[in-house]
Amino acid sequence: MIDEEETDKTGGTMDSLKTKLCRIEEIRSEKSTYNDILSLFEKIFIERDKVQQTLPPPKDSLDQDGITLRIQEGFPLLEQQHIHEACKTAETYFFRLLEVVSFSNPDAVGKIREVMEEKEFTFEKIVNTMMTSEAETFFQALEERTLLLFLIKESLRPVLHVYREGLKGNVDLTTWSEGACPICGSFPSFSELRGEEGKRYLFCLDCGMEWEFERIKCPFCNNQDQKKMGYFSSDTDRFYRVMLCSSCKRYIKAADYREALKGVVPEVDHLATLHLDLIAKKEGYRTEDVLVALLAPA
Repeated sequence: MIDEEETDKTGGTMDSLKTKLCRIEEIRSEKSTYNDILSLFEKIFIERDKVQQTLPPPKDSLDQDGITLRIQEGFPLLEQQHIHEACKTAETYFFRLLEVVSFSNPDAVGKIREVMEEKEFTFEKIVNTMMTSEAETFFQALEERTLLLFLIKESLRPVLHVYREGLKGNVDLTTWSEGACPICGSFPSFSELRGEEGKRYLFCLDCGMEWEFERIKCPFCNNQDQKKMGYFSSDTDRFYRVMLCSSCKRYIKAADYREALKGVVPEVDHLATLHLDLIAKKEGYRTEDVLVALLAPA
């Protein structure tokens, strides 16, 4: 894993707030159409960083042998107890997010507040429901379900980032061959091609983990049939690609560092390439990324 505060010369991931804000300014000067989205997430990143600074290192119940065994057997390391232990902090962040989002979408935020009050939905109750088989039915019944789901997931991100930070030095990823994140189990929406050989790295937008993955393999269904895989790129953004799998009809975006003129910050560049998500979705491909569902609906 690359140091959080630095980047190697091939374009490794950086996770610091300063790096994200600098990248936002770079993209803002190049793509004015993304101004509103970037301004919103600039505020969100700042609020998230404040929350992360207040969280203590996780008290992990897994010893080194337990960590190694779960990784070898293909199971992510996050345990539900860590979510519950930090639920109060995440709840505080959730209500901060409501305030941030209300400036750009006051009606939707107002409806979420009304529903939570009418149905007596506490933050913890919603989080607990997300982790059960009732989640799909629960969210489908809510008019502002996509925004609410995004806000809940974003509220948990500081917890996941701190958990990942506390574990990353103890995780040997040489035995991890899964497309899902080894820390939190989320599927990636963004990937990176680095070095002369174009090694492929997947990036988790929930906890910030990255891991190497086979170049010709779908992270979602493990398809390795090249005839069922393809990609497209944009004439204006040549170093971004969208990798397609016709077997499961899913896609993942990729930044090719061999062609990029500037360093790429996956979480920010993901925001600035939502037009590629729209193209992929129009072609019949899908993603489970709630951010894409919110900002680039079909």
